[in-house]
Amino acid sequence: MNYSKIIEKAEEFVRGYMKEHENLNLLYHGLIHTENVVTAVNEIGRHYKLREKDFFACNIAAWFHDIGYYENAANHEQIGAKMAEEFLTAHAIDDETTEAIKNCILATKIPQNANNLLEQIVCDADLYHFGTDDFTIRNKLMRKEAEALHHIPINKDEWRNSTIALLENHHYWTDYCKNVLRKKKSQNLEKLKKKSG
Repeated sequence: MNYSKIIEKAEEFVRGYMKEHENLNLLYHGLIHTENVVTAVNEIGRHYKLREKDFFACNIAAWFHDIGYYENAANHEQIGAKMAEEFLTAHAIDDETTEAIKNCILATKIPQNANNLLEQIVCDADLYHFGTDDFTIRNKLMRKEAEALHHIPINKDEWRNSTIALLENHHYWTDYCKNVLRKKKSQNLEKLKKKSG
């Protein structure tokens, strides 16, 4: 099985799908976020020296994890898992691997629920930005997207308070992300708390 070739095909498929179904309201959950998650999955996966099949599973899950947003934001994880399954079936991937990939996608639903290392890696990659300098700009994009999708203005203070709650209830799953991102995540949280004063 040429896993890297299928990852390339998955990337091609997702890029094409997102372009074809372009939604200008998706200011956060678009291609840039997906690319960032793939990059983070590769970084974390290399740290854990994943075997090729597991590396493949995390990559496919990363490419498909938010594609469902282009159909319906509310249950995008289920839609993404279904689309990944159809893609994998078309490429003759075994049921066990397909199931593992679907579970990685479903685990990213907030509150996250990861049951094994692969699911933990995808979950941590999805919220990797919580512990980076990009957090503030990404958080602003997320608020603008929520406003656009729900056609309502969202009060900045309310959004800030909900983001504080989100960060306080979130934890990284992998030791790698705990070590690399926890400090910056705490700083991002403190910054928000100071603003909410």
